[in-house]
Amino acid sequence: MADFIAVVDASPTAFDNAARNVAGELAGRALSASYMLDKVAPRLTEFILPLATSGPWGIAAGPDGNLWFTMQSANQIGRITPSGVITSFSIPTPGSQPYGIAAGPDGNLWFTAYGANEIGRITTSGVITEFALSTLSEPWEITLGQLLYLWEIAVSVVARLSDLNAFDQPGVEEGKHLTYGLAGRPGFEEKQKEAEAWMARRRPEYVL
Repeated sequence: MADFIAVVDASPTAFDNAARNVAGELAGRALSASYMLDKVAPRLTEFILPLATSGPWGIAAGPDGNLWFTMQSANQIGRITPSGVITSFSIPTPGSQPYGIAAGPDGNLWFTAYGANEIGRITTSGVITEFALSTLSEPWEITLGQLLYLWEIAVSVVARLSDLNAFDQPGVEEGKHLTYGLAGRPGFEEKQKEAEAWMARRRPEYVL
């Protein structure tokens, strides 16, 4: 089976900002997945990668308007244009196993190289620079959103080992319903009133 990149088009404005920051990544995995997709008709397009066993992992929007992604098995960084044109850039260190990737404030893309104990930087023209870390540092994700997502997975695994259902916890479900209410999701009007009433009573010295 060939590896591929899947892109969901949920209108030009719905996720435009979300794709460019960490908060958008979290929202895309949580609230947007269950709320925004109810309001739009997403179109899924698949793009076959050049190598059948490239092992795509992390993906991030670049400052050049393209999407950049890591290919762990191929030891490459990929770039895909909105029209689906894919370009691959080989990492100089063999077996570096790139994982997380994110756009940096300097206009470049930064990625982790788990197998090489390195942090890498790639320009939008494809020039790669590697920065060595301490031995056995094994960097994984590179943004706060990716780190939190990793912990979400860890919680699910620990719950399974403890014979618990991490996806059916009353407190968590209540939090979701309150969030839906604050987001204006139909059917959760009472939860919206409940959340707003609670927020009006909160002590001003606390953020939440």
